[in-house]
Amino acid sequence: EKLTLMPSGAAAALVARRHAPGAEWELAPRLAGRAYATLPLPIPTGLPVHLNGRWEIASDRNSLAPEDARPRHEWNLLLASRVCAAAYARLLRELAAGAVFGGGGGGLRLGSAGRGGGGAPRRGGGA
Repeated sequence: EKLTLMPSGAAAALVARRHAPGAEWELAPRLAGRAYATLPLPIPTGLPVHLNGRWEIASDRNSLAPEDARPRHEWNLLLASRVCAAAYARLLRELAAGAVFGGGGGGLRLGSAGRGGGGAPRRGGGA
């Protein structure tokens, strides 16, 4: 029987926040990104985003599979360099384009120089 795995990865960042319902949006402080495998891992990403993926982790859940655990280690390298890197690049492109994020019909729209927002967050319409 052949086992087939589907690579899955995502990048997430807190870009702006409100301290209370109805309060003004403000830019969030810089994030110290962590790795997640559905649940958080004690592994810093070194990036200002969190990376969630189908990582091959060590049995103690404190590290990724070591180099001598092939092909598990190679899986992690490919997941990071292709899947998560592409997710991070897409997040950056969408933020630069002024994407709207959030659920429930009222997301946060990030302004861009070409749209009169000057980079400041503002309330937006539906996601």
